[in-house]
Amino acid sequence: MILQWLAPCVAVIKFPEFNMNYLTNISSGERYFSVAEIKIDIQRCKGCELCIGICPKKVIKLSDKFNKKGLHYVRPENMENCTGCALCAIVCPDVAITVKK
Repeated sequence: MILQWLAPCVAVIKFPEFNMNYLTNISSGERYFSVAEIKIDIQRCKGCELCIGICPKKVIKLSDKFNKKGLHYVRPENMENCTGCALCAIVCPDVAITVKK
């Protein structure tokens, strides 16, 4: 279990073994489970690596495999570290990345 404070009254409790983030508002007692999911269309990805450079948690890595175009594509790794910020999807020039919270 990992505790991370986002604001004075809001904390994220991470459970890496379950790939879940538990978001809680300390003042109101509200609690939410949040699991970010990254989907990559490997056939659209050209391996430009823009998403790798912008990911604050370094969740996206370049695969050693090739897509049908003969290009390396990216893949998510260590998803328990993903915050769901979607910067990878925003910067992708091929619209190959989708992030769901």
